[in-house]
Amino acid sequence: MSQVFVEDYIKKIILLEKQCGAKTNYQILEPFPLNSKDIIAIQTAAKKIAEFIGLHGLTFIIAKVKLKEKVGGHVELKYGENEVFVEISEDTSKFEEAVLATLAHEIAHKYLHINGVSCGIGPTHEYENEVLTDITTIFLGLGKLMLNGCECQNVHQEQDETVVSISNGTNPIRTITETLKVGYLDRTQLAFVYRLVCAMRRIPSTEYERGLSTDAIQSLHECNRHYGNYFNSRFHKPNVRKELVGNLQSVIFDTQLSLFNVDKNLLYIQGACVSIVEDFLEKIHKRLMELLLESQKMVDDNEYDPSLKFLSTTQLEQTITKLVSEVSDYSSETKRYQDSVAKLCEFIQAVENPFPKPSSDMFTIVTCRNDGTKLRLPKDKAHFTAKCPKCQYRFIADTSLPVFKMDSVLKKIFKSLLGRK
Repeated sequence: MSQVFVEDYIKKIILLEKQCGAKTNYQILEPFPLNSKDIIAIQTAAKKIAEFIGLHGLTFIIAKVKLKEKVGGHVELKYGENEVFVEISEDTSKFEEAVLATLAHEIAHKYLHINGVSCGIGPTHEYENEVLTDITTIFLGLGKLMLNGCECQNVHQEQDETVVSISNGTNPIRTITETLKVGYLDRTQLAFVYRLVCAMRRIPSTEYERGLSTDAIQSLHECNRHYGNYFNSRFHKPNVRKELVGNLQSVIFDTQLSLFNVDKNLLYIQGACVSIVEDFLEKIHKRLMELLLESQKMVDDNEYDPSLKFLSTTQLEQTITKLVSEVSDYSSETKRYQDSVAKLCEFIQAVENPFPKPSSDMFTIVTCRNDGTKLRLPKDKAHFTAKCPKCQYRFIADTSLPVFKMDSVLKKIFKSLLGRK
């Protein structure tokens, strides 16, 4: 049985308890014998069921008719009428337990009708209301009738009039098996509802199993094995809600602590790595922007005196030599940052889950480190010149996927630290 059905059945029982619980007794109607061929006996049974659930003053008029296939019965629902007409299928009347289950279902329809309880009006809610009616039969104490009569089988033998035995000239005996299903829930589903209602009313097994068929009792035992957690008697204890909520809060608090530790480590990474690297990137890029602007001016040659041009070019060589040395120092420092950050990336690659592998989309949005402007760059493009539209800073970019090649020894160390083979 699907978890979705279980949750739906519980919601319907809650609806019934809220609407009708105060006027419902906690008794279960015991199965009783019925001559299903006698319409008066069926009418008497209907009266007994109706009075048991509190429908006094109504007269149930029963008729056996031929109904559509798989339709066990039908009830006429009118307001302000003391007579309630119920039709029982001729096929259903072949099974005593099925007749009692059908009567329980149709009379429960009338109960819901009188009390104004439904899942909604109209054809779209028809099936839901039928399921609610099955559940209502159990809620009102008719569960034993439903469990015994929801699935019926008759086996009998008769002579086959179409065949004559050559040896003795008689008709051979054949075995006839007739089956019938009543209601909209099968026995397993009814057993869950029945068991849950008994649990919420603290009805012991000696009482709720009495009078049930062997198949019905077996369904209850199967239900206890698979869904016993729904019937736990501790749910009646006064502090159980506080205990359940406490379990939830405990898990929440543990998760919050883990989240804070993630946050704390992230703060460390931010302070010890990201912030430092970003400051470095911003400082160096701004200096390189200055040098690029200066280099443009260095190319300008407005000197006409050959001697002065010679001397200024000599002077420029000295300046450029110093600047090249400065940039070389930046390059060396950048290499150290590059290697260190690459090792962090390699470690992330070794960790894998929950961190994703590099993808092209990760590298298309970059920050101009000169003025902080966000730029969208073309995907999967290697070594090209990018230009910030705001400050006009030109820089070399590469949006192709990076390749992290971890040393095999280092990789083994990382995996050993992570507890992986």
